[in-house]
Amino acid sequence: MQKGKPEYYRGTPVEITLKPKIQVDIAVSEIPVRQVIETAKRVLHTNHIGVGRIIITDVENIVPVCTCEEGCVALQLDRFPIIIF
Repeated sequence: MQKGKPEYYRGTPVEITLKPKIQVDIAVSEIPVRQVIETAKRVLHTNHIGVGRIIITDVENIVPVCTCEEGCVALQLDRFPIIIF
């Protein structure tokens, strides 16, 4: 949850109800990055200011600790369980 200082209205404490934050990290190797960006924009668009960002950066390598494989092979989803928190 977002945390911060208590809010007051005319000297009275006001309870603020905030939505939980989530973060989605996506690493792609064979799907065109532009296609992933356009899909994310279409699906996640809310028309509200400040609700999210898409940050694109290069990933030099990926190495899962459990298998120590590297590169595109390490991104194969059928080899790893999907964990949702």
